[in-house]
Amino acid sequence: MFSCIGICLWIMHIRSGSILLPSKKISFCVVLFIISIIISGIANIENMLHLEWQTVLGVNRFIMSIFLITMQFLISIYAYNIWIRSEYIHHIFFNCLLYGFVVSGIVGILEIISIFGVLDVSSILSFIDDLYRGDLGRQAFRVSSVAGEPSFYAIYLGFITPFLLWKYYKCGSIFMLFCVNLLFLMVLGTYSRTAYGIILLECFVYSIFFYKEIFRKKFKYTRKLFVIEILFFLFMVNFFSIDFVGDVFGVFCTLIGDNAFSQMSNLTRLGSSIAALNIFYEYPLFGIGYDQFAYFASEYYPDWAYQSMEIKKLAINYTSRSFWPSVYNYYARLLCEVGVVGFLSFILIISSVFKEAYKSLVRSSNEKTKMFLVSFLGSCLSMFSGSDLSDVFCLSFALLLAEIKLSELGGMHVGQ
Repeated sequence: MFSCIGICLWIMHIRSGSILLPSKKISFCVVLFIISIIISGIANIENMLHLEWQTVLGVNRFIMSIFLITMQFLISIYAYNIWIRSEYIHHIFFNCLLYGFVVSGIVGILEIISIFGVLDVSSILSFIDDLYRGDLGRQAFRVSSVAGEPSFYAIYLGFITPFLLWKYYKCGSIFMLFCVNLLFLMVLGTYSRTAYGIILLECFVYSIFFYKEIFRKKFKYTRKLFVIEILFFLFMVNFFSIDFVGDVFGVFCTLIGDNAFSQMSNLTRLGSSIAALNIFYEYPLFGIGYDQFAYFASEYYPDWAYQSMEIKKLAINYTSRSFWPSVYNYYARLLCEVGVVGFLSFILIISSVFKEAYKSLVRSSNEKTKMFLVSFLGSCLSMFSGSDLSDVFCLSFALLLAEIKLSELGGMHVGQ
């Protein structure tokens, strides 16, 4: 009910002109995507009225998910409007982003101290957890900081990496040098393939966008950063006997090595994705209905996936809410749940954003546009290992479009 009221209020404000929308093409793509989700539900309404998983009826799950994804895009529009109306908001946001990362980094350092047994900080970590999430077990030898698990923290680090690099090259202060090094330490500490892959690519793209600044105009900052990194690695190798190169290489080898299919994480992720594609082959046009994978998953997991204990748990229809089956690849999830129509409409959103960003950068080389474009790229890649439309995607989507709009206006904020 509250969601319906909120959506109606948004429509009234949009029609009155008090809320601005991104370009017509982007707005059309978003509406098309939401309509395709609704159509997927209408096409499968009979199944959803009868299917039940862990006491949750399919139609109830569908309705809640429709409102959730609609609210995500409405909040994106809200963020878009705030960004284009006030430059002061930019300073507040960047400060919150920076000091929020520092807080998460401090928690991450406490985890690393605990992992290496330097000090017993378990009581401190428990106190921090009790402040906002209760007794959530942390994974041994992997940093998750304030996130639910290391891979979630990795997605956050992917979002913030371009900002920290941009901020460092903007001022070159000792504090920002510390933050960038803290970032790399946190990335390594996650032992996450998601983090390594996304952030490596982000750094590569960022270095292309800011080539002159990194390697010419402010090369002294780059040199300083590399020197500190080398000294840090030497310290960790000598005092803690850590082989960073070998460890990072080993993490990537879990994807392609001989023991790739002995890794439970690989089996779960790949097994759920294959199940989603198997469903897509049977329901190619409109899928099975948004957020309905759990009701079909147990019949479509490949036999080899049951080597994973996680898959075995996910395939059980418990009498109460427990392990909820998810597709650990949002793009595969869209194919099976909303079919080729919904999948292509979502790809159209992404491709349209990249196209508008490209046109904007051709007109004027805006630093913030480049920075948010790298973040948006990272958020798109992160959904290859995520099961939901991430808030990071929605935020980077909104901020990138807002910067494109400001660039069109010559840097003048709306209302000034």
